[in-house]
Amino acid sequence: MKRKVCCLGVASMLISVSCVQPQSEESQPAEVSAESVEAVEFRDFGPEPLVIDIEQYTLQNETFRTAVWTGSLMQMTVMTLQPGEDIGLEL
Repeated sequence: MKRKVCCLGVASMLISVSCVQPQSEESQPAEVSAESVEAVEFRDFGPEPLVIDIEQYTLQNETFRTAVWTGSLMQMTVMTLQPGEDIGLEL
């Protein structure tokens, strides 16, 4: 019984101490400056594997609809829409 109480006390103390520790700077998300944003190329890269920063593509897209990647059964398209705007009829 004494051992259980002691273990419970140590566990609760560890939990309470770990909850109040400040976050280290490494775990903070890095802010992206305007200088570090690279220009993106809006074209169809074909069926080859593609790794892009989708946030940069989203922020720099000025066209209504651009196909960026086309695979054998799938296509990734980026679009520029205003809030509440309809994408139109897809046929």
